[in-house]
Amino acid sequence: MAHTASSFFRRLLQPAGASRLFSAPVVGRHPVSLLKSSSVYAQKSASRLFSAGVRTFSSAAAGPREEAYHAGLIHTQFTTDMNISNETPVIPIFRILDYDGQIADGWQCPMTNDEVLEAYQFMVKLSIWDNMFYSVQRQGRISFYIQNQGEEALQTAVGLALDKKDHLFCQYRELGVLMLHGFTAEDALEQLFARRGDESKGRQMPISYSKHSVNLHTICTPLTTQVPHAAGAGYAFKLAGDDRIAVAFFGEGAASEGDFHAAMNFAATLKSQTLFVCRNNGYAISTPVKDQYAGDGIAIRGISYGMHTIRVDGNDLFASLLATKKAREIIVSQRQPVLIEFMTYRVGHHSTSDDSFQYRPSGELEAWGQSGIHPIARVRRYLDNLNLWSDKQDEELRKDARATMLRMMKVVEKDKRSAVIGGIFDDVYDKEPWNLREQRESLKAFMEKNKQHYPQLKEYESL
Repeated sequence: MAHTASSFFRRLLQPAGASRLFSAPVVGRHPVSLLKSSSVYAQKSASRLFSAGVRTFSSAAAGPREEAYHAGLIHTQFTTDMNISNETPVIPIFRILDYDGQIADGWQCPMTNDEVLEAYQFMVKLSIWDNMFYSVQRQGRISFYIQNQGEEALQTAVGLALDKKDHLFCQYRELGVLMLHGFTAEDALEQLFARRGDESKGRQMPISYSKHSVNLHTICTPLTTQVPHAAGAGYAFKLAGDDRIAVAFFGEGAASEGDFHAAMNFAATLKSQTLFVCRNNGYAISTPVKDQYAGDGIAIRGISYGMHTIRVDGNDLFASLLATKKAREIIVSQRQPVLIEFMTYRVGHHSTSDDSFQYRPSGELEAWGQSGIHPIARVRRYLDNLNLWSDKQDEELRKDARATMLRMMKVVEKDKRSAVIGGIFDDVYDKEPWNLREQRESLKAFMEKNKQHYPQLKEYESL
């Protein structure tokens, strides 16, 4: 049976969707003038519930005709100019606190003086404890560690902006966020030293934190695996009608993995309640950003997937707090994802297995560590401008932070470890089946018979 173009393509055109906040994908990829030139597409629903649209026009020679539109595009603007373009819209970096500790005109501090002081003290403690954990690894007391130096502002801001019912899917450089979400310093020590207080019972490598009671999903060391998980969890929250969100943390290096793109497309098309937090700190282990991508960072990818997006100065505590709060508001109210790209700098080595002095350009680290540029120093300048803090107070804060952590370390190191040998049979099944019990008994008999050959293993008795 013959079908006209009209009967094949025609669909009801829905009213325009809610106006986009942050960097709107419509404006980002296509100038507003082009959208206005297509009256039909000015009405096109952002939800794209149809597969094609139709426009009727007339020609003196051929009479009325209809033209089909591809639903995979936000608009269709035809041209006779053959232009193969690589132009990218410039996405600015949102900042309200400058290097001198001054608030930008038209803005005011989003925190009270007491809140700023509390946030500053937390950032200082985080930095000191972070360095102490690094030193502990260098002393051979733990096997591995990844530092957070240089990212204290964005971690503190995100941690303060989130709700405790939100679920965290972290990478490994988010200790500050965790500690503001209910994960304590003692929890971190128990995990790093693999003591009995560790929820994962010492089976994970250090920094693979986990705590079910505070909605911290177990950190998985392979790169980017947590991002699709967060996209799926955010979709589940949407289906359930929950007012909570899933938060995926990752670096710009992880954004080069296929899992990142799969997660972004899933979240954008299905409107997951997911906040994607990219920490663009300049390096993917030893690979600098100039060797990672040719486009305008990671934010442009959010726009290309049709997602609300903003780029923020991650060393600005106030801008980071405002952006994260607004992002969460959009996710909960509009039931769709948001991407934040925090521009920051990794001051420390990638990990205790890395030597960043082998690949950092001379003078780069010193430049980023300058007062006013470093996130902690910038907040200090703000406090100094208001006469809210002194060198003496700072000295006492740092001394107390170090003493507090030393006391906690002594207590945790005295704790017993989880069973090593016997532990391999625990938590495999809810109820131990006969064959697993048989294997446990067999191993116990073997260890009893040959224990003189394994003097270093003292925990098999737990079998």
